Amino acid sequence: MDDGTSIEIPKLMALGDDVAEIGARLVRAAGEIESWRGAATGAVEGSATCEVQLALMADHWRSSLGMLAAAIQDHGHGLHQAAADYRTADTRAGERIGRTINRTLG
Repeated sequence: MDDGTSIEIPKLMALGDDVAEIGARLVRAAGEIESWRGAATGAVEGSATCEVQLALMADHWRSSLGMLAAAIQDHGHGLHQAAADYRTADTRAGERIGRTINRTLG
């Protein structure tokens, strides 16, 4: 009988780890955006606009990607924590049921 109250703790923890790793990959990608700054150097002789705009865009993308990465990592850690919390609650409930049975039958 499936009562809908159980979860597969190892799978949820693994999912949380996988999600957090995606966030970590995004953090690394955000770090690589810094290299954009030099991409426009000398794009048009005498033009500072390309360099300035590309630097601003790089800052914006690095910041946006960094915030997204942090949110994804937090979600992954939250899944992992939810699995651990569920395991703790399930263990405590089992212990309470065991004590109740022992008092009733013991």
